[in-house]
Amino acid sequence: MEEESYLEKRRFKRLKFKEDGIVQLDKDTLKVKLLDISAKGALIKFVNRVSFRKNDKFNLSFNPVNSFILLNFVCEIVYCCNKLAGVEFVPITA
Repeated sequence: MEEESYLEKRRFKRLKFKEDGIVQLDKDTLKVKLLDISAKGALIKFVNRVSFRKNDKFNLSFNPVNSFILLNFVCEIVYCCNKLAGVEFVPITA
């Protein structure tokens, strides 16, 4: 199964991190569930089926429970199957 082979390729330990979030792509705002997070990326689940493809970039935002901080990331899809997407955080350069 394609999903299992992707999960086996992970290079960094993932932390369970179930939070609601949003994805901003152009003018569209989509609801997502952040399932886990690592030093380099995250696994997210879209509430509705979407037509993202590998290498698509978007902004991911979420607010951890019991926190006033809103976390924002620029992400690139490295894996996408049904409603699940594995994303890599895009480094910000000055």
